[in-house]
Amino acid sequence: MVSTTVRQTANLRAVLLVVAIAATAAGFSQSRFGADADRQQRIIERIEQEERANGPYSEGLIGPLSDLALLYQDRGDHDLAVAVIHRVRQVVRATEGLHSLEQIPLLQQLIANEEAIGRVETAWELEQDLLTLARRHPGDIRTVPVFRETAAKRMALLRQYLAGESPPQIILGCYYGWPRADGATGASQPDFNVAKGDCTSGSKDEVIRAIVSDAQTSYAHAIAVMLRNELYSSEELRSLELDLLRSFETMRAAGTVARRGAATVARVSNSARTDLEPWRSWKAAMLQLAEWELPQQVAASGLEEEEPPKIDPRLEAPNRAPSDDGIVRRSLERLLAYEIAASAPLQEQIEAFMRIADSELPNSGAFERYELVRKTLEEAGAQASIDELFSPKIPVVLPTFVPNPLASDATGATGYIDVAFEIGRYGKGERVRILDTTTNATGTDEKRLVELIQRSRFRPRMTDGEFARVSPVVLRYYLAE
Repeated sequence: MVSTTVRQTANLRAVLLVVAIAATAAGFSQSRFGADADRQQRIIERIEQEERANGPYSEGLIGPLSDLALLYQDRGDHDLAVAVIHRVRQVVRATEGLHSLEQIPLLQQLIANEEAIGRVETAWELEQDLLTLARRHPGDIRTVPVFRETAAKRMALLRQYLAGESPPQIILGCYYGWPRADGATGASQPDFNVAKGDCTSGSKDEVIRAIVSDAQTSYAHAIAVMLRNELYSSEELRSLELDLLRSFETMRAAGTVARRGAATVARVSNSARTDLEPWRSWKAAMLQLAEWELPQQVAASGLEEEEPPKIDPRLEAPNRAPSDDGIVRRSLERLLAYEIAASAPLQEQIEAFMRIADSELPNSGAFERYELVRKTLEEAGAQASIDELFSPKIPVVLPTFVPNPLASDATGATGYIDVAFEIGRYGKGERVRILDTTTNATGTDEKRLVELIQRSRFRPRMTDGEFARVSPVVLRYYLAE
């Protein structure tokens, strides 16, 4: 019986033989290999020498095999690159361990080559393997880019879906039929029957919710890794928190009304993965953030309050997945704690504190925090900052961690609409009136602007040191193609 070692060595030699035959048939010096021909030959010779000297699993093979894989990849020979990368991965697993993180760049390279070939399903499977590997190392900072890039890919997938496309990942991820969490306990539903279901139909809301939840799981894992390493001053940590917050806003803007907690039976096709790791890990990922306790000297607020911020009681329930509002609140609180931990300038601490205050509208607690900010800045002699926060020329549209849709740019504008409206004490836009427009502004443009103002939430505005019951606003909104 041929041993595994002999078979793997023979496989690599077969790959190299295919390359040699193809090169000879095309006329090596004038072929598409071009100037890489000599380099390729030197790499092959190094590989053969190392194998003869130290065997097929020698650590010394990693370098030349990786060079050969990159050469094939850069040249567009993706099938050959895949074969060699698999060989490199065998060596890495033998020398560094079955679950070593040294495999991360190899798996990423495999995914890139499989996608270039068009084998989307294989690339998807490899991505799940990559995530599983990263989750085995919850404290290793090298996993953060893996989680962040995966989350970014899911949000890009959502944008494709919202644009009317049907990428194959929708089916591969079974986003139509993922298991839903039980509304009472937050627990995953029992095992689902793969044979009886499929992943090809369902509601749009379900797909949006599932894709975003998948992204949020990866954001949560990345944040948790950075917290375990106490990287409270990291800009990347802040960026990850903001990405997590924006994912909820993206879902809201998409008009999704689906909620976790629908007790539905998952529908999974025979060709799809049956473990659906991202969904099953959502509760664990979010709970670890909900229960995270920052060091006392970090969590203490630099803005003194008579009472500490109230925590959503649903976050405190054991073994229960936090609500969307609870996740958002915890993220906002961590962002403030990071600024305090880094001894950030007062203005940056206030910006983080204001996000928490904004999130409490229309409750009275928001105004208590606004007043605290006003007094703090007044004592610091920062009247300009008070005006910028509470009486800006362009009203503040909430939340502030996404671009202000009313802050249009005159540069390159094709026209404009002058509009007047009122902002109520609790941030609602009312009594919208179109005052004037350029001739190319259409009725559709006007309608969109009116609807934008009516559905937006605004930060209440201050006049003469007090929050007015009604604040009139007039602004020019620029149109762009």
